[in-house]
Amino acid sequence: MRPLVFSLSHKVGAKRAAEVADSADARLASLLPRLINPLKVLDDQHVEMSAALFGALRLTLGADGTARELKKLGLVDARPLAWSLLLRRDRHIERDEAASARTDNATDVMDDNNWHLKLCRVPELEPKDDPRKHDWGTVRVGQIDTGITSHPALGYPAHSWVDERAARSFDGYDGLPGRDGMRGLNAGHGTASASLCAGYDPSAKPPYNGVAPCVPLVPVRLGHSVVLDHHTHNFEAAVHYLVDEAKVPLITVSMGTFLVNTAPEPMWRALNHCYERGVILVAAAGNLPVPGWPAYPAALPRAIAVAGVNRRGRAWVLSSSGAYVDISAPAASVRRAVAINESQFIYSLHAGGTSCATAMVAGAAACWLRHHDGALAPYVGHWRIVEAFRLALTKSATRDARPPTAIGAPEAGWVPESGYGAGILNVEALLAYPLPPPTALTRR
Repeated sequence: MRPLVFSLSHKVGAKRAAEVADSADARLASLLPRLINPLKVLDDQHVEMSAALFGALRLTLGADGTARELKKLGLVDARPLAWSLLLRRDRHIERDEAASARTDNATDVMDDNNWHLKLCRVPELEPKDDPRKHDWGTVRVGQIDTGITSHPALGYPAHSWVDERAARSFDGYDGLPGRDGMRGLNAGHGTASASLCAGYDPSAKPPYNGVAPCVPLVPVRLGHSVVLDHHTHNFEAAVHYLVDEAKVPLITVSMGTFLVNTAPEPMWRALNHCYERGVILVAAAGNLPVPGWPAYPAALPRAIAVAGVNRRGRAWVLSSSGAYVDISAPAASVRRAVAINESQFIYSLHAGGTSCATAMVAGAAACWLRHHDGALAPYVGHWRIVEAFRLALTKSATRDARPPTAIGAPEAGWVPESGYGAGILNVEALLAYPLPPPTALTRR
């Protein structure tokens, strides 16, 4: 999710800016006592607010109420992520990761555009191998997100593997079904997520591909924001459409709730519908670094929940975590497709989120379904296919990376109880892991 940068009403000096931010944090904490997400001071006139915090304010106070409250706090002229990057986007995090990367490797992996694919052992494409010619059979990925754009990473303008005929929208927006209207804080979010799952662009420099390049994609737009708190009925409708009408075997959801402590009933029903019909649903744990804070649908036991790590295989500082997490995958500084607007497209390594990690795991699930093909016949259409995938995913995970228990924690191996799942996604090992007998699986 994209943070916002606010200017202070007056240029007050770095020390005073910190005091203003502290005062604003205290006020915001009184409005949202359960949301711990402080402002970041960028310089003597700018502070950064996370999209989660801003979205929570909008949900609580409404648009007009939020504007009035921010004005009282002395925060004006909101600007999106790009401005934040020009000032100081998480410099302390980037500096620490760069230093550790130089320490750990003979070459600086900070300059490696494909570090996320290498960390997750994604098989490399052969030079003569064109994934646009792959036969994915019945495997299609249903994506519930903000919709997609005509980015080259998805095969536009000539030969896209996006199933536009099956695309749908459940938010009342009058644009083309499944297309991103490029509005709001999360404009372009669906395009970025889709690229990490299904992307392929050999003309990019360097060439670009997702985990499952060119897998057919069915985009479903649920709104302009990734916050689902007030859209749970639409979420249920979207899931039913993808399962019952589009007939996808796999759904990826890089969205979630942020302000609820218990799972909304429509989400329970939607997940049960998926699970009992053998449809894998992969969901983002969220970008709220409060241990155990639930983000639904990821926190539901029948989802495949994904947390985030950085390029060193350690906890991404903004990743949500908890006992419900199954696996972790790259979340910070992951190269992905970015839509600047409806006609300008680039690739970027800046920022990130568990949305990235989720899309990569969804791509791995698509590869797993395609790899086993006919051998899955005894599992298909039944909850056992979800549990077969969960078992293979967690048992094949990389566990020799540094532990994600905390930033600066002792480096003694992976700690499953840390809240980041069984390990880090390992696609190569996932595909090699033998299918368990159906009778060996346990229903959740």
